[in-house]
Amino acid sequence: MSNGPQGNAMPLFAIIGGMLIALYVATSILMDEGNQLAGLFFYMLLGSGVIGVVAPRLAFFMFILQSAYLDLFKRLMVIAGNVQFTDLFWVLGIAPVTVAGISAGLVMRMVFGKIQMDGSDVRRLVIAVLLNVSLAALTYVKGGGIGGTMREVANGSSYTLLLFIVPLIFSTPDAVARCTRFIIYTYVPVAIYGVYQQMFGFQDFEIDYLKTGLSIEVKLLESDRVRAFSTLNSATSLSVIAASLAALAVTLSMVGKRTLRPLMPMPVAIGLVVLFIAAWVASTVRVGIMLLPVAIIGTYLFRKASTTRAFYGTLTASFIALVASAGYLYSNIEVWTRQILELTKSDAFASYMLNMNSYKDRLHGFMNVLANPKAYTLFGMSEAAAQDSTYSSHDPLSASLLNYGVVPVAIGLFIAGIALWRFHRVIFTMRDPTLQLFASAFMANAAGNIAVSMVNGSLLGTFPVNVFFWVSLAFAASLRRTDARLAERRAQLSPSGNASPLHRDPMPARRVPTPRFAPVARVQP
Repeated sequence: MSNGPQGNAMPLFAIIGGMLIALYVATSILMDEGNQLAGLFFYMLLGSGVIGVVAPRLAFFMFILQSAYLDLFKRLMVIAGNVQFTDLFWVLGIAPVTVAGISAGLVMRMVFGKIQMDGSDVRRLVIAVLLNVSLAALTYVKGGGIGGTMREVANGSSYTLLLFIVPLIFSTPDAVARCTRFIIYTYVPVAIYGVYQQMFGFQDFEIDYLKTGLSIEVKLLESDRVRAFSTLNSATSLSVIAASLAALAVTLSMVGKRTLRPLMPMPVAIGLVVLFIAAWVASTVRVGIMLLPVAIIGTYLFRKASTTRAFYGTLTASFIALVASAGYLYSNIEVWTRQILELTKSDAFASYMLNMNSYKDRLHGFMNVLANPKAYTLFGMSEAAAQDSTYSSHDPLSASLLNYGVVPVAIGLFIAGIALWRFHRVIFTMRDPTLQLFASAFMANAAGNIAVSMVNGSLLGTFPVNVFFWVSLAFAASLRRTDARLAERRAQLSPSGNASPLHRDPMPARRVPTPRFAPVARVQP
């Protein structure tokens, strides 16, 4: 009985403590002489990190929301006035701090035995840490300084931790499907707002933010057209994300045909695909649509080693042909564009969408860097030489060749190729055809991001495009773990290993709800 009053007092102390903290935060924000919204975002950053430690799953869903709307929060700071460059650190730091908090929380649970781990979990964590350390070291050595290194890690490599996080939080196909739907629905308002921007123009606060010069989209102030970027950081990001979301909607509808209950009904999937393609059109950035066919075709080809080799062989040959023909294309693209614009001169928007002159910069990079023997140095050019307009480039391969040289680039491509093939190999060995198709779809989405990045700039280092890339790989890894568990249960239930996962457990004593995701096992001949 003596423990009762103490037990009742604990919630009271927690409530009082929470009220005092809230009072301190509110007072601190209101009395801040700088941008008050920046002060709010600072406390949101701290809170997101703490929630990541104490409630990793909740924090991950918060992180998905952050990936969609943080850049809108950044633009809203102009409402409070007096926006400084340093204010951006607090709002843009929320997402990487959330990921760091989730990682710390999961590691603590693994250490104290609260969650089960195996060798694959440790390997993914080690790989993510090594990637972060390697990129940080490379950036620092190339003169990025402490501040530049921290920004590079926060905006880019920190999201490799999703490889470790996602399979631990979403360990079943049902959980993966639910999270995928959550991601899609989270970005529906993003797509709608992008279409709205294209139809009605930018809002006053967006124009005011562009005038601060803190956005890479400041060039829109001098443009005679609207390049919608919705709540994201650029029109390019909207283009790629919209295509990726359309591919995910198709994925859920395709995999749903093999489950007891559809992961996404076909009419809903069609509506979402139409919406996301409309958002892609609103961005007026054409290259993003390249991701959609790559993702759909790869979904079916990535289930076998032979067709996967053919897929990557075709992409590689196409890229080499593009580089080889860059000079010819560069010389004729203006003529072709004029001919096309003559046919669409009465429609300004169609002229924007069909204007191919924007590809001249990329062709210039292919022609003067990748096809230029002088650009191939062992360990990169000096900073002054790399900035020479002769070597200007807009693709990651050319930029890496100039900055780091042949040796680091070759090593990086070799390691990336091995890692990518290892990801594919785990899909080849999956026994359940439905799970294999689901995992192949996520791998294909990641491959689409790589393809778009190769021809349109280093998008894999751009938030939130990089989030979609790493989450797709992580979902594939999670489904592979499920397949391995099902294979083990089949072996236990049937010496021949042919037992269906629909009957992998003994019949329950009471009726249980039908699971949404119930893959059908491949029947051995």
